[in-house]
Amino acid sequence: MNTLADENAIAIINDIVASEFLFHYIRLKSGVSPFTVKQYKRINEFITDREPWDFIEQFHILPVDEETVEEAYHLMRAHNLLPNDAIILRIMQDKRN
Repeated sequence: MNTLADENAIAIINDIVASEFLFHYIRLKSGVSPFTVKQYKRINEFITDREPWDFIEQFHILPVDEETVEEAYHLMRAHNLLPNDAIILRIMQDKRN
């Protein structure tokens, strides 16, 4: 089985995906809502100096620009998507073309 590493592929995400990953990471590590973790000022217990940055830094992170957000807005309306999903879809469309 070929892996992306075998193909020298570049792993790409956008800043929205990085944010969503961190949000869910806090939830999984803490067992409670990230908002609860923030309320009790415990984020640094779950986001350490290296973890999960050691995972995120394996990716090339593409920023979301104004044009992408505008086009994602139209995708939301056309396909009943939530904002982050529409932004991710729009960026993936760019990368395929």
